[in-house]
Amino acid sequence: MSIFNTEDLSDLPPALIKELRLAGNMDTKLLTLFEEGGGTLDLTTLLVAFYRKHKEVRTRQYMMTTCYRLVKKGFLYQAQGKGHYEITEKGRQVIGVPERLDIEREDKDGTIGDKYEEGA
Repeated sequence: MSIFNTEDLSDLPPALIKELRLAGNMDTKLLTLFEEGGGTLDLTTLLVAFYRKHKEVRTRQYMMTTCYRLVKKGFLYQAQGKGHYEITEKGRQVIGVPERLDIEREDKDGTIGDKYEEGA
């Protein structure tokens, strides 16, 4: 890989990625919502969440256009058909979220998998 390649940032530490201007303020706001919302959102949910978090009203057309642009940049991809988008690893890197591992999700008590019992 060339040292000048900015397409693959997987070898960079999160502290450096935060310093890069890969996305504008609106992009990072939306990508953060996708991450907080579990990774995949539809446009209606995105509009509601965006208003509740930022107290800003955006049109559906504006959100569609912005999501389309984020797809073109590789930060989102269109999932499950029209109006559903999912954040990519590249999108997570932009907002400083470490790469996800393909492991089972945490249980309600915060543990992963079987519970450890002392003395068992």
